[in-house]
Amino acid sequence: MKEKKLLFLLLTLAATVASAGAKANYEVSVYLANPTYGSAGGTIAAAQNSADTRQSILCSITVNASNPAAPTRNLTCQAVDALGNLGWCILSNPPQAMVDLITSLNDTSYLGFQWNKSNSVCTQLTVERSSLQAPRGGTSLSTATRTAAPSVSPMADALEQK
Repeated sequence: MKEKKLLFLLLTLAATVASAGAKANYEVSVYLANPTYGSAGGTIAAAQNSADTRQSILCSITVNASNPAAPTRNLTCQAVDALGNLGWCILSNPPQAMVDLITSLNDTSYLGFQWNKSNSVCTQLTVERSSLQAPRGGTSLSTATRTAAPSVSPMADALEQK
């Protein structure tokens, strides 16, 4: 009888530890209602684990060294939400701060970007790592938010609504 009580207690404690802490699943969202700018955000992991087959989000840096004396780089970001709404932008020779943000991404980082609708130029990029995004495969995430422009992040949105 004591063994059953001990086993029950251990299982209860294990379940409590496994579910401790606030967690959020940031599936991809694309906001197109504003006539001037669009914005998108989500995590790679949430897009990959979503029930639909449409969600995706990415940002990449491409370097063109065809002219070795003056190589150029392009930032490209794209997101598709569960409804199939597409948001994308491109920026030639982005500031180093944006390049640094892209290189800091991992699958559980929140990625957000904003663009000017008139020319599809990226105007803002946010990478957010926090305790809300659970680590995968033993990856340790530090609590940090780095933004290359004013924030478009789920935390900032939540604070604005209060």
